[in-house]
Amino acid sequence: MMRKLKQRGFKPLSFALQEVLGRLDDDRSGEMTTGLTELDLRSSVLTPGNLIVVGSPPSGGKTNFVLSIATNVAIRQGHAVGIFSLESTIHQTASRILAAESQVTLGKVTSGQLTPKEQEALQETRRKIKGVPLFIDAVKQRTDIRDLLTNAERTWERGNLDLLIVDYIQLLHDRDQKYGSRDEEVDSIVRSLKHLARTLEIPVIAVSQAFRQLPPEEPSAEDLENASSLIQHADLILLIHRPEVVPLSKSEDLAHLIIAKDRRGCKSALELVYLPETCTFRNLISGASS
Repeated sequence: MMRKLKQRGFKPLSFALQEVLGRLDDDRSGEMTTGLTELDLRSSVLTPGNLIVVGSPPSGGKTNFVLSIATNVAIRQGHAVGIFSLESTIHQTASRILAAESQVTLGKVTSGQLTPKEQEALQETRRKIKGVPLFIDAVKQRTDIRDLLTNAERTWERGNLDLLIVDYIQLLHDRDQKYGSRDEEVDSIVRSLKHLARTLEIPVIAVSQAFRQLPPEEPSAEDLENASSLIQHADLILLIHRPEVVPLSKSEDLAHLIIAKDRRGCKSALELVYLPETCTFRNLISGASS
């Protein structure tokens, strides 16, 4: 069934109250969660209409973080996820997902130097995730915000978009308009993503660069590039902070996740397990991953 955009205009309070109470009566098992237990307890991250910004410096883990959320939502919850990747090819994105789900290191997935056991694990993962509602648009030449908006709306109308991920904001442009500065252009792009989230009533996760060097202490939203626009329009800002590599085991590191802005909650910080070889973020429970 094709979805249709809701008509705009004033609506009576009784209509809004009916929708609110209807949602309270719904089965909560249908809600999207990130799969990161403490994060989901502290904030309603994947609320429909939310614009969520995820930031870190280059190679800080932000792409792997949003892919961890994407696979949890699509593979384990069955919701349709669209990934608009401006930095990685579809094969690079698929390789990261395959490594994360099979727990075979990304280096071996890309090189093909696999043991028979690893080959079996990859084939089993391929069978498991075949047909999951996860869609990737990774054409680097299509960096115009208009292309993204059009593609997202068409995919949503076909019923194939419950969560949109954009990787990343600073690679987007608006070629139909002229702006006095790049900051003005980015502000317009961020407002367009926020409008898309509210219009389609889906969460939109937008990845953002942070400055190359973050302070050793806890970073803030001001450390993001184009920070003023992101702080103004985002509902939630999450910062991945790894000031130094703290190994938990041979293959696991400690990562800090800073909730730098939350319209519905408080700023806070939590710890996660990061597995760089398989591009995975996991819960930290008593010093071990789950």
